[in-house]
Amino acid sequence: MFNIFNSDEATLAVNIIVILSFIGFLIYFLFFILKKLKPEVVEKGFIKNLETSSATQNIIAFSSVVLASTLFELFTDGKYRMIWVVLIISITTIVFHIIYDKISKTNVSTKRYKEYDEHLTLLEKIMHCKGYHLILNAIKLEVIEDRSSDIYVFTENLTTDIPKDKILNINDSLENIGLFSNIVAQNIPNNKRYTYILKDNRDNREHIEEYYNYHFENKKNLDYRKNVNFYLIDELDFTFFTELYLYKDDNYNDMAFEWLPALGEINNPDKQFYLELSSHQVENINEIIIELKTTGIYYNYESYKKDKN
Repeated sequence: MFNIFNSDEATLAVNIIVILSFIGFLIYFLFFILKKLKPEVVEKGFIKNLETSSATQNIIAFSSVVLASTLFELFTDGKYRMIWVVLIISITTIVFHIIYDKISKTNVSTKRYKEYDEHLTLLEKIMHCKGYHLILNAIKLEVIEDRSSDIYVFTENLTTDIPKDKILNINDSLENIGLFSNIVAQNIPNNKRYTYILKDNRDNREHIEEYYNYHFENKKNLDYRKNVNFYLIDELDFTFFTELYLYKDDNYNDMAFEWLPALGEINNPDKQFYLELSSHQVENINEIIIELKTTGIYYNYESYKKDKN
């Protein structure tokens, strides 16, 4: 049965070659496993692993034939050669795929975690450089808005403060339509003062009309119509890329927040994020407001009624 020590030189040479091939297969397989477990493999990405997996699988399949032949020579007298070959190839291939799949999934998860961690690190550096202090979601921002007496909003449009069903011409590219419409509707009759600074264009003038139609359709709110004012700024002079909110309370404690559109989930107040600006930036915003009030077009409820008539 065991013909590995057969005196025939040719048979001995074949057996030596087969055994050496089997040892080579084991060394390669161990090297392959250790290489996949190295951290730097994660940095190269899972796609590169996929690109090389076909060649690797071919080598494994060839090595499986060598392994099957080795076991055949060692443990059989020549019977059932093909059964042994097919069986060993099948088992080896299945084991290889299981191990490779486990390692690949680990690499992908590790890579995603690392990218997420790098993203947070970058965000922390940006906050430190720009003087940001705190990140809030829209729900927390509503709490601050509810506690404020004066709210200044820098926005390209008014769609976040108007329900979607009240907007006639909806632009599909707009995000967070009606996100703050409820809190604004609650705050107006509570004597909160809103000042909006926005671009002067046809769409925004329509949105102002829709804003008044919705928030002042209740006649009780008319008593507070002087608390809502707009300043329309020439589009070339409007240089705010995202929405900006300035909150003032009766104790002159000003807070400002900038919207981070790239980090959020559209129309989800729990996943819309805002950065608190530094006290120095708040001072700059107050100076900008004073300047824009002198150069912008003032628009209020009386202007709206006049245009409507």
